[in-house]
Amino acid sequence: MYNHLYTYFESNGLLFSRNSGFRKHHSTTSNLLEVSHRLLHAKDNGYSSRVVFLDISKAFDKVVHSGLLFKLQQLGASGSFFNLMESYLLGRSQFVQISNAKSDILHTNCGVPQGSVLGPLLFLVYVNDISKNMKFSVSLFADETVLSYFSKYPYNLHSVLSSDLKTLQSWVDSGASVSMHLKPKSLPYLPMFLIIHLSI
Repeated sequence: MYNHLYTYFESNGLLFSRNSGFRKHHSTTSNLLEVSHRLLHAKDNGYSSRVVFLDISKAFDKVVHSGLLFKLQQLGASGSFFNLMESYLLGRSQFVQISNAKSDILHTNCGVPQGSVLGPLLFLVYVNDISKNMKFSVSLFADETVLSYFSKYPYNLHSVLSSDLKTLQSWVDSGASVSMHLKPKSLPYLPMFLIIHLSI
């Protein structure tokens, strides 16, 4: 199933082109080279640059099943295949067992099955639209996200960053279960590199 699904997404250009995670012929190196190339190109042309590194805590555990199914439908999943994915994701439960001691059963509506063949690909589907309506250029390696922006006018960078972080928060609120601990307006200045940790 993985091979058919992956081939369908890639051959139809459905996966976000600048996500280098869990994809053939992509790696952390290709992600780094792509971001570095854009930074060097901007510098050569006299542009100011800003780069924001986003770290999402427990990202795989925060994939909301209903949101993932909706995004699969948007990419063309239907009929028996969609029913199969629905059966695979919905109604999951989990518990912890140590020797003979067992925790209560917890029913969950989020998280891709880690250790599964399909899990990483389903995560790519979930973050596939993260760059929608963003002014910063977005590059990803799985859940590691880099935003970069270049401008001839440095004073524009802070307002664009604030706007994009609000856009990102809207994306988070629309499906993911993480919260952002950052108040862009409280930043006294905008450093060239900014690291933001997203956590539950």
